[in-house]
Amino acid sequence: LGFTWYEDAPTAVYLTVGVDGIQNIMDVTFNVDGLVIKGNKNSSFTDYGNISTRRFYVSMRDFILLSKGMDVRMKVSSIDYYTVSTFGSLNSIAVINRKFKPFIEQVIKHKALNNNIAYNQ
Repeated sequence: LGFTWYEDAPTAVYLTVGVDGIQNIMDVTFNVDGLVIKGNKNSSFTDYGNISTRRFYVSMRDFILLSKGMDVRMKVSSIDYYTVSTFGSLNSIAVINRKFKPFIEQVIKHKALNNNIAYNQ
């Protein structure tokens, strides 16, 4: 899972979702402490290679929820296959956990977070 923010689209965070091997990625869904967040497709097709990837986006508000979740389950669905990954404070060894804080700090520097979307470090 990778993420990107663009100044031209300040209320969204773009997610690059990947799986090993050649798989047609159809959807990504997150279960954040019992709250379900569905990623919106941003690319028409999956990019194939040793790792297949597809781009999605979520609102900044949903991204903040992902970053602060205690137990986050990410389900990446293909046509007839799915994978589940976990991260969040209860899954402390997940590498993705370390990427949220510096990313959000950079977004804050660009004043993309307003009073309606609070992020308390």
